[in-house]
Amino acid sequence: MPPLVLNWGGTDGLPADLIALNRPDAVRIASDQVESLRRLGELAPLTVLRPDDLHMLGSGRVVGKQRQGARGSGKAVIANDAPWSERARYDLFQEFIPDRAEYRVSLLNGRVVSAYIKQPPAGGNPEDLRPEWTHELVATLPLAVVSTAREGARRIGLDYAGVDVIVDRRTGRALCLEANAAPGMSERTLSSLYTHLQQTLRRRLRRAS
Repeated sequence: MPPLVLNWGGTDGLPADLIALNRPDAVRIASDQVESLRRLGELAPLTVLRPDDLHMLGSGRVVGKQRQGARGSGKAVIANDAPWSERARYDLFQEFIPDRAEYRVSLLNGRVVSAYIKQPPAGGNPEDLRPEWTHELVATLPLAVVSTAREGARRIGLDYAGVDVIVDRRTGRALCLEANAAPGMSERTLSSLYTHLQQTLRRRLRRAS
């Protein structure tokens, strides 16, 4: 199998002996929360950009997010009437959904590579956005989670993505929080990704022959 590059950053043409997943534009969009949410549109929780529009989110608590953030950093739950100095720390604000199920879905060209449900610690505070999660492998995902993850990765433009999806238990809505270009990978995910890549290459070779 040819060498694989995840998140190709070169401006020159891709060497013929390499396979690249995620081109520069898609990686840039994935790392920019504001641009990502513009692309995700209605797939994402209700979002506003102006600190004085928090009342439009319809809840007493909202999620403030910085434009650049990784692995849960740069975000927090705040009051919708928080002091201006607190609101000014963030670049966008989303509705807060306390009663939720959370999934990480890894996809390669729209095909599910692996999926985990995130389990917060017992008695954890739902406002803690960076708890000590445990990740439980799931063999079968709700169809709404699969379709939301697939469409989220497509809109961002990622070949390979780790997509964070939540399900609002009150309404059943599946919502895309973000699509990551360089998500953490478990050994099982790496193995599954490699298998899917081999299958994709074999199909391409058969079509070319």
